[in-house]
Amino acid sequence: MSLGTKRSKLGTKSRASNGSVSIQNLQNTTRLKYTYKGSSCYLTIPAKSELQSTMVELIKKGIEKDLYLGVYDESQLKYKKWITERTVAEQLQPKCQELPFDEHLMLWMDATDRNDSKDVYHYTYTMVRNWVRDGRDVQAMRLPGLLGSMNYAAKTYNNRRFVLNLFCNWLVKRKFIEYNPFDDVAIKRRKVGKDPKRKRLTDSEISNILVAIKDDRFQKPNNRGYTHSHYYSIFCFLIFTGCRPAEAIGLTVKKVDFNRKAITIDSAFARTRKGTSFACRRMKGTKTEEIRELPFEENSMLYAVLKKECEGKKANDFVFKGPDGPTCDDRKMNDTVLKNVLEGLNIPPRVLYCFRHSFCSRCFEQGMDIKSVQALTGHRDVTVLLNIYAEVTHKKVCIPELNIV
Repeated sequence: MSLGTKRSKLGTKSRASNGSVSIQNLQNTTRLKYTYKGSSCYLTIPAKSELQSTMVELIKKGIEKDLYLGVYDESQLKYKKWITERTVAEQLQPKCQELPFDEHLMLWMDATDRNDSKDVYHYTYTMVRNWVRDGRDVQAMRLPGLLGSMNYAAKTYNNRRFVLNLFCNWLVKRKFIEYNPFDDVAIKRRKVGKDPKRKRLTDSEISNILVAIKDDRFQKPNNRGYTHSHYYSIFCFLIFTGCRPAEAIGLTVKKVDFNRKAITIDSAFARTRKGTSFACRRMKGTKTEEIRELPFEENSMLYAVLKKECEGKKANDFVFKGPDGPTCDDRKMNDTVLKNVLEGLNIPPRVLYCFRHSFCSRCFEQGMDIKSVQALTGHRDVTVLLNIYAEVTHKKVCIPELNIV
């Protein structure tokens, strides 16, 4: 048996990918080729060893497992012994039970460069780790049942299922398990219905909310010293325009034209999975990727609010500055301002999106046609406006009269 290690040239067809071992059948030998620390390694098995093909496969999987677990023997003496002593079958049968299941998942994430501390992979690992710590019987074939028992919402369930499905595909490829238990597990469908926290507010409720925010009526002590009244302007903007929170947060001074008295909405400063702070957000197009204009020549209160906020700022500055950053944080607005004000006014819980629902309903109640409302709100599909947003007070319906001469 001969042994060799040399650096391969980039672009060669025979180069093995990291962590995998390829079998090359030569004239009088069988050669295993794999990559370790950027170098191509070879393990040549002479024909006189008369190893069966299944034994060669087991040696291949044994080297792959050592590479994966980080215990590869650079001297290759371990693998020589497998060939000479013919004990490979007992030593190399892959068993997931050799490591706790959560550690196995973490090693897979590290090996595939998916270990971002803030993304769905990390959250899935934390879930599996908690299962192990709670003493549950965590095995690959039991993953669908364990995931289903968590009673997650559709989005969270599907994200976790996505990661575990990739992991099980990898286990199948490495022959740790025979088949992927998620092959027959469907994604969870999101329940479509009206969220009571987005229900519209009456005009009197909106008026009371604005007054309470402006006067800091329900302000609670906080360590950072900011007040509810700091957010008064952006709350006015959300109420009067019906914009999505991310669109209001990302509005810059150059998008407000005081000569034409119009606001251009063409982007949103959206939150990400990493968080809602300024550093975690990213600028992108609107939800429908369309540009719309909001005229405000007839709304003197909105004009005054925008004039005050834009005064002294540069064109690329955000209109609504946060108390501790370049822009506002909608999570803080909801949790530390709106929540306290609603509790103080004895109004059922709401989220910021309720102002958008209220705006759409007011437009319909004031007689605006659906195309005009669509132009202001930026909806691609008018059925959304009719089925979800248009919570119009029902009026008495009568058969119309027909004047016949």
